[in-house]
Amino acid sequence: MDDLNNQDFNREDKETETIETLQQDFVPNQQRYPVVKPNSFSTAAQICGIIAIISVFTMTIYPAMILGSLAIIFAILSKGSERKYSDRAKTGITAGIIALGMDIALVAATFMLIFSNGEFKKQLNDACEQMYGQTFDEMLEDAMRGESTFDPYNITDL
Repeated sequence: MDDLNNQDFNREDKETETIETLQQDFVPNQQRYPVVKPNSFSTAAQICGIIAIISVFTMTIYPAMILGSLAIIFAILSKGSERKYSDRAKTGITAGIIALGMDIALVAATFMLIFSNGEFKKQLNDACEQMYGQTFDEMLEDAMRGESTFDPYNITDL
């Protein structure tokens, strides 16, 4: 009986030793999955990209273009000498590209609406004439010729 107890005890010791050696030999992310640590550029890229997408939904043109471009630039700069981009940099570059694409589509759709829809263009001309004394078409023609006399604040009358 003592012999059986000694064998069980020896087996438990061997199992414990095996588990301990396996735990000591185990190093996470060794060689297989290199960890790319985020830096301040990748964080800035992520923040700029997310704010750029939000600004597209608020129908502002310039902030989305500026922040989307900055997100892409910061993501590229964050790579440095690393082989891969960090997750934050990937998020930033993706969000920046999406924001730029959505912003360009919004601007294109607006111009198409203005120049292709006759009823909308008439309403725009009427509104511009009431507010500025010139129709939108007249202002556009003056701007194309370089003779823009449009002065929304009437600075020349002062």
